[in-house]
Amino acid sequence: MNRMRRWRIWLVLTLAALAAAVSTVGAAAAGGPEAGRPPIAAGEEQVIIPEGERLEDDLVVNAEKGAAVYGTLAGDLILLGADAVITGTVEGDVIGYANRVWISGQVLGNVRVLALEAVTIEGRVGRSAITVSQRATLGPEAEIGTTWFALSGDVELGGTVGRSLFATASRVTVSGEVGGDLSLHGYDQARVLPGAVVRGGILAVADRPPVVDDGASVGEVRFVAREGATQPLLTMDGFALGRLAGFAAVGLLVTWLAPGLLGSFQRRVSGHFWATLAVGAGLLAGVPVLALVLMLTVGGIPAALMVVLPLYAAAIYLGQVFVAGWLGWAILGRVRGDGQAPRSAAFLLGLVCLTLFSRLPYVRYVGSFLAVSLALGGLSLTLGPWIRRIARED
Repeated sequence: MNRMRRWRIWLVLTLAALAAAVSTVGAAAAGGPEAGRPPIAAGEEQVIIPEGERLEDDLVVNAEKGAAVYGTLAGDLILLGADAVITGTVEGDVIGYANRVWISGQVLGNVRVLALEAVTIEGRVGRSAITVSQRATLGPEAEIGTTWFALSGDVELGGTVGRSLFATASRVTVSGEVGGDLSLHGYDQARVLPGAVVRGGILAVADRPPVVDDGASVGEVRFVAREGATQPLLTMDGFALGRLAGFAAVGLLVTWLAPGLLGSFQRRVSGHFWATLAVGAGLLAGVPVLALVLMLTVGGIPAALMVVLPLYAAAIYLGQVFVAGWLGWAILGRVRGDGQAPRSAAFLLGLVCLTLFSRLPYVRYVGSFLAVSLALGGLSLTLGPWIRRIARED
């Protein structure tokens, strides 16, 4: 157990470096699960829950050929780069990143996935969905119980969304039903086809208004022109999705391996927001100055280039994982009204919010400064006490 605790400390400290090689991250996690952790399925073969069988647990999948749920999974399905086919039932959430996710069965909870290629929903999602992908499709017979946040290159809605659809995409096509508002941002083409129903209004922010065909039933259409807009807010090319996948992998592993550290960070930022921000802003400006001073001396050059600056960059990257978790936790806690939120789902929601902020004109600069300052301040004020507590337990 002592080795396990020390291993967890060093793994958390070096996760940022592992993001450059996402394919090896899941294998590192599989090296030593603790009691109470969900089972991890890794290897070359596809992980299958056969029809008629039921797994009474969460399932973490890092298998090369992905996962297929034909039966019933009582907990969450957590994907670490594995494709997923769901024709049965997942009673919890589907969370993680993959190349492709296909759901023709039912997910009773939420869907929070980042896919390098496509997310296809032809079944039922009981609650909400957040999808980041090159292509996102809701089939004609499919249903999402509440809200759908889609960040994609191509979004097609042919089924039913119980509440609202928020889509940031190059092309959006709506032929199904939206129970609330339809918000479209940064598109090149957006069209509401005959027979489509939007029970709320349509808000479109782009360089051209959406096309609403005759025979479509919609509320008020409000168009806001983006001056000088030539590209969508979020371009879902392979490189951008690859970076997001690496960030998602690191964040999900931190959530799984060090929930106590993540909880301490969230409490620190929520309880001492301005103090954390001030410390982080000081580190943001002070560490490069320290590195510059060190490089003015011959003996300090190796320390600056090999220790100070790499740790500085790693802390900024890893700290933003914690900021995403804190942001999603704060949002979901308020929505739920009880201040509680599943940490994996909270992290992915926060990741989507940070991604959106980073693409908005003007807001991106303020948002980036706040995120990096909170990352450095929160991590510096949280990591030391957490390591000392783990060391005392040894």
